[in-house]
Amino acid sequence: MTSTSTKTRDPAATREAILKAAREEFGQHGLAGARVDRIANKACVNKERIYAHFGNKQKLFDITLTHALEQVRDIVDDSANTDPAAFVARVFEFNRHNPHLTRMLMWEALQSPTDGINDEAARRAYYAERVKTLTAGTAQPDSAKLLLTLIGLGAWPHAFPALTSLIIGEHGPLTPENTLNELRDFLVEFTRRATN
Repeated sequence: MTSTSTKTRDPAATREAILKAAREEFGQHGLAGARVDRIANKACVNKERIYAHFGNKQKLFDITLTHALEQVRDIVDDSANTDPAAFVARVFEFNRHNPHLTRMLMWEALQSPTDGINDEAARRAYYAERVKTLTAGTAQPDSAKLLLTLIGLGAWPHAFPALTSLIIGEHGPLTPENTLNELRDFLVEFTRRATN
């Protein structure tokens, strides 16, 4: 497959294809190791089109991360459900099936400029709202710490799969279905006991 498409594309579909390819590339290689030509190839677009749509590679990384965070919000959030255990289950399952977001957040911590967090104000506002939802609008002094802990419980096994496998994979690498289902259920029950 070549990096240019011979058929006319819908601009929104082209943008989505670029963001999907960029999420995979940045998740795998980080900002420094990612290659725009590989993103162009995966998205079936010309490399110049990526620069025209997004600017430089740093801006593409920032926009891709923001887009991925919007997707996790759409899937993980349930404003009607304030159960911390159910939240951990949703975070666990999202990360299980979408490992690129956690990897991108790890790359952001390692490689992004230290003079500010990408889309900081919007991200802070989202987490503040998530704390309110989780605590049914009656946030306590440690509610934000609770949210960070719950996200960690759901994301950690997927952020560090080798460590997870070494600790709970008795006979080698984890078998995705049985062992991960058991781990999710353990984390849900652990959260339920810890928060009641």
